[in-house]
Amino acid sequence: MELDGKKIELWAGKSIAMVNGNVVQMDTSPVVLDDSTLVPIRFVSENFGYPVEYKSETQTVKIKEPQKTGSKPESEVKKPVINSSFNYFGVWSLRMDGFSGGLLLGTLRVHEDGTYEIKHGINGTAIGKWRLSFPAEINGERIQAIVLLNGLTSVDWAVAPSDNSKIRLLYAMRWADGSVTWVFDSELYRK
Repeated sequence: MELDGKKIELWAGKSIAMVNGNVVQMDTSPVVLDDSTLVPIRFVSENFGYPVEYKSETQTVKIKEPQKTGSKPESEVKKPVINSSFNYFGVWSLRMDGFSGGLLLGTLRVHEDGTYEIKHGINGTAIGKWRLSFPAEINGERIQAIVLLNGLTSVDWAVAPSDNSKIRLLYAMRWADGSVTWVFDSELYRK
């Protein structure tokens, strides 16, 4: 959805959204009901700058005119929130051969503001935004990962922990039917 130069992306059954390229956690997720998609009106309306007023006595919702107070201060801008005890932020070495002394392929910097930079000796360089993975998005695994949007070679990449506590860099291989398989590229080690 786009309105007044702002963009919101929602997915049925997902409780995260993209608001102007930033990942934001929602209280509830959109649902599909009888061929219609129902979205959380307060979330959508207020992120487009239109306040919502609910009157319980009449059970009505009123969408008000946009507030003309200017942009939000930096302290009020919603940052991506990771629901994990693992810290993805910082500088990482990309290494092949599965050990910290393995072949150095490059570096990855993941910033808390939802951006990243990656330099990969084989696949080039990319700068962009990241988002949280959807539940079971990474090959059906029950992990919290981050997805580097439109990364190296113009495909999505992911930073994901594995069962053996190692951190992997994966890339999305898209199939003709639209499905995605995440393929191992290298392991990440703190610099």
